[in-house]
Amino acid sequence: MSWSIIQSSEVLAQFTPAEQAVLNNMQAINLTATTAVDGILAGAVATARGCIAAGGNPLDLAGTIPDQIRQDVISIARWRWLTSFPQLKALQTKDRAEAAKDGQARLDNIAAGKIKVETAANGGDASTIPTQSPAFGCGARQRRDRREQELNG
Repeated sequence: MSWSIIQSSEVLAQFTPAEQAVLNNMQAINLTATTAVDGILAGAVATARGCIAAGGNPLDLAGTIPDQIRQDVISIARWRWLTSFPQLKALQTKDRAEAAKDGQARLDNIAAGKIKVETAANGGDASTIPTQSPAFGCGARQRRDRREQELNG
């Protein structure tokens, strides 16, 4: 397994051909739909990397994530993208919601140190590689507790 960058095309590939036709039609009407997935995916990747660092795991190169959580991040990004557009309500299925919820639960477990991620190829050290602040639901309390312990001895 390795660390790599997720492309927005991987999120879009999660839809059936019929769903892709609906998305293409919507994108022709609303061009922000195309660019929105890029920003949402970047946010999901930043959240995942924050959780990895919070759990004490080393990070690899910026923008990369371990393959072991690739599908989790894609599921989260897909769900966030779908819920950001009211006209996509028909594509907001229970299975997709559960996949995103399961993915977030896995990230939370990584942040809590319950799940270790595969070693970064560059031998990175989470204490020396700057990270972005993670988004909601990503072990912020564990990081705060750890910082307080470091400060208070």
